[in-house]
Amino acid sequence: GGGRGRRLARFFRDPPSMDDAFEADLFLQRTYVKETISVGDLQVTLFCSPSASTDWDLTGQVLWPASRVLAEVVHALGTNGLLTGTSTIELGAGCGLVGFVSACFASHTAITDGHEEIISLLDRSAAIQPDLPLEIHRLPWGTRYRQYLCAVLDSLPHSVQFIFGADIILWPASLVPLVETLDAILSRGQGSGLSVAPCAVLAYVCRANQTRRRFLSACQASQLEVKMVRPGGPSRLPPFQDRVELLLVTKAPFMKEVLGRIAPVMKEVGES
Repeated sequence: GGGRGRRLARFFRDPPSMDDAFEADLFLQRTYVKETISVGDLQVTLFCSPSASTDWDLTGQVLWPASRVLAEVVHALGTNGLLTGTSTIELGAGCGLVGFVSACFASHTAITDGHEEIISLLDRSAAIQPDLPLEIHRLPWGTRYRQYLCAVLDSLPHSVQFIFGADIILWPASLVPLVETLDAILSRGQGSGLSVAPCAVLAYVCRANQTRRRFLSACQASQLEVKMVRPGGPSRLPPFQDRVELLLVTKAPFMKEVLGRIAPVMKEVGES
């Protein structure tokens, strides 16, 4: 009768929030398995989720194809001596495969992610390989979180020479904060007296052309130059899989120098 009608009217006028309707971690996957992944001649052991079904903001619990591709690229950079004596950083690390591979070659590696759940996952993986020169840090992106980035960079013995990121060009709302963070790291390295220009190597799957355009536009606004690169030179990388693309990012005046330095491993797309 009238009571039910009033309750329905109240429901549609002021519906319950999603937080009231669902437990906050209803879709959170915390069942992790220890997995050993072959990357070149390395065997890297880490914890990850066996399922791709997880919270929309916790895709980092799963090991995606872009991470495997970028890990092979990092291994090739390492075996060619390009990471020797450097400090590197992985952004949006998720399971951390790329960062752990980098730590096998670099002087020091910071493996970072913005989510506390992922930091706990990374800490578990770091604990089973305590001899690697790495640190795990929470690092949300953007100038509003500059204090987090300063703390990470201050912890490294050298300015960052390589930034790595796998499948971090994804959510539209995160693109400008991501570029702000890339720009801050590259600018700090440029002003620190590094003998070579720092750069970022990013692997991703283009799921929406608009996302790609927004990322490139944000880079252009920050005077960052972006080139698509591919395996090249004497290094033998496995074929790229699942539409994974590789981007090289650096401050605009230094792209030619950076391309020359990484030539044993990668070449610009279209270059013979």
